Amino acid sequence: SIAYLIICETGSSSEMSILVMVGVYYACAVLLTNALVPFAFMDERFHYRQFIRWHHLGWFREYDPMITTPPGLYVLPLIVFGVLRRVYVSVSVGMLRTINLVYTTVLWWAVPRRKRLLVLSNPLVLFYTTLYYTDVAALSVCLAYHRILSLKSMSISNAIIALIVGAMALLMRQTSIVWIGFAFVLVYSRKR
Repeated sequence: SIAYLIICETGSSSEMSILVMVGVYYACAVLLTNALVPFAFMDERFHYRQFIRWHHLGWFREYDPMITTPPGLYVLPLIVFGVLRRVYVSVSVGMLRTINLVYTTVLWWAVPRRKRLLVLSNPLVLFYTTLYYTDVAALSVCLAYHRILSLKSMSISNAIIALIVGAMALLMRQTSIVWIGFAFVLVYSRKR
């Protein structure tokens, strides 16, 4: 599980302290954002409306023409809230924003230890983790793809996982194709 990966990755108590501080910051930032902006903000309204169409109404053939990204942003929330459907009758924008905590956890795992705080404290990452946008999801999946490709031994199962994660990145944003290609060329050139 993701929690196990984080625990294994954090070797020192100071690094664990930083992880706790970052986690507390993100929790407070999401709570503050939900309190100050309880409505769908900017492009969130299109993403929220699309999610509602798919999750509550089952209208998978309809796709909002105002959305210019592929539908990858909706896969994880559809799974999570599909499982929790018996508990939550309706899903709010604030609940969708909490999905970014999963992507932030993946981002924590995907970034090398010495660069984690740098990446997670980037102003764009800090801002977009509190909103339901494609930015953090696409970044975390692209970096996870790079990390999987960078493993010392590339087995068939790792290659399949990298292929799936790369496809997920392409489903998040069209521009991910550039980063997926760049990561592949970078890792391939280092392994030769």
